[in-house]
Amino acid sequence: MTFDLFCELGANNEQLDFKIIYGIAKEGIAKYEENDDNNDITPLLDTIIETTAPFEGNENDPLQFQISSLDYDDYIGRLGIGRINKGKIKTGQMVTIVKNDGSIVKEKITKMFVNEGIKKKEVTNYGIGMCLVNITNAILEDQNLILCVSAYSKKDKVYVSVPCIVNINGIRKRVNFPLNKKESISLKKSIKIIKNAISNIEKKEK
Repeated sequence: MTFDLFCELGANNEQLDFKIIYGIAKEGIAKYEENDDNNDITPLLDTIIETTAPFEGNENDPLQFQISSLDYDDYIGRLGIGRINKGKIKTGQMVTIVKNDGSIVKEKITKMFVNEGIKKKEVTNYGIGMCLVNITNAILEDQNLILCVSAYSKKDKVYVSVPCIVNINGIRKRVNFPLNKKESISLKKSIKIIKNAISNIEKKEK
């Protein structure tokens, strides 16, 4: 079913060639096969190390930040949301922006934020791969850190990215923050897209 879901979402051949690990999140157990007697998450961590190539970006390279969506703040104005592919970024830094029409403008970074749960936290600098570093450290160092990770929603019966306490056993528990109207609409929209994709796959299987 996971394979069919990836196909439905338009995954390419490289993305479809994925490993399967069986897990029991509540007990902090991961297995290569369902009948294995393993009692920790070592298979998951070993699989990540064996199959995931190191990120090719270098924080010493010139900054390359890809904006994937926009937001707006009543006090700050328009916000660009995206990921760092190369280099690092800091407050006060002058950057070159290449727009969709090919035009180039110079701008100054005035404020930066990262997500902690569903809240935004202001930072002064940020580098490549920090999200993965945060999740890895939370597991290996048993930090009980609140991070947005994929967790099962009993109410919606799908896996969605929500704030959870992450420690050495994986997800300890989901954290239920109050959502404003805009956040609630965005979450419901994401859940609907996922459920529609699953429903289409199930119809094809029948």
